[in-house]
Amino acid sequence: MVIDSWRPSAEIEEIKRRAEVLAELRRYFLSQHVLEVETPLLSRYTVTDPFVAPIEASCSARYLQTSPEYAMKRLLAAYGSELQGIYQICKAFRADDSSARHNPEFTMLEWYRVGFSLQDLIDEVGALLRAVYLQQNQALHISQRSYQSLFEEFLGVNPHRAGETKLRALVSSWLPEDSAELDKKDLLELLFSFGVEPHLTNYQALFVYDFPESLSALAQLKCDKKQGIKTASRFELYLSGVEVANGYHELRDPQVHLSRFLADQQRRQALNLPAYQIDSRFMAAVESGLPDTSGVALGVDRLLMALSGKPISGVVIFPANLA
Repeated sequence: MVIDSWRPSAEIEEIKRRAEVLAELRRYFLSQHVLEVETPLLSRYTVTDPFVAPIEASCSARYLQTSPEYAMKRLLAAYGSELQGIYQICKAFRADDSSARHNPEFTMLEWYRVGFSLQDLIDEVGALLRAVYLQQNQALHISQRSYQSLFEEFLGVNPHRAGETKLRALVSSWLPEDSAELDKKDLLELLFSFGVEPHLTNYQALFVYDFPESLSALAQLKCDKKQGIKTASRFELYLSGVEVANGYHELRDPQVHLSRFLADQQRRQALNLPAYQIDSRFMAAVESGLPDTSGVALGVDRLLMALSGKPISGVVIFPANLA
């Protein structure tokens, strides 16, 4: 559909749906006594993750935040013992190309629940989704699968035990020309993207849990005694095959945080990417003590895409090309 450059790309029905969903999200958290908070969009620090591209606001030597995670965890370190949880609905920014699924400026719902296990959080995400789908008069079927079970079904390999040689052979047809620097984490992500994700359209809503240790990000590790392996206490939520949310049983050990951030910096250097400074304020908060918490970030635009069946330009009022 050709539109005038001044007009919104979203139709009025989707603009109204966005308002309804945002109101339902706030109603849910109010009923659960989870406190709404606001944290800065601009910060002197950004994430070290080599696969997250921040946007620098050069006029102020600050970065537009890729998520409110660090600031919210600083709040938890300060007041977590007095709270059941906190949430935020805000804008976030990532310098990835616009596509049917991504806009550089997007709306994120992020929340943290003190004393929750990862399964508790999965259950709450499910309850929140059911409330939203019910409000929109839509049915919802939720499934759960382990990362390993999906790899074994669609690729015939145990991702926790397979070495880089085996993984590289499996992913060879999808490898970029210059792939010498890719490690096991990179290979697993490529295999999941090309070999597993296309099959997830068979699930309306799917929680994928127990990620490999190399994909732990800022999640705690747990030991699977039967298999003798460590897995990340982490989940991702897919709606009709599109990743919508990422949740962790949050890492608390400051030394492990530091080692993972340093590994990110080394990875960035190997990939010829800027190696951003580690957020010293966040590290000070972690060292002061984070409460036992599980947290999740959910893309509101992608939730609206799942509800409407439209690409992101159909649910964002003014996407990047019209902003």
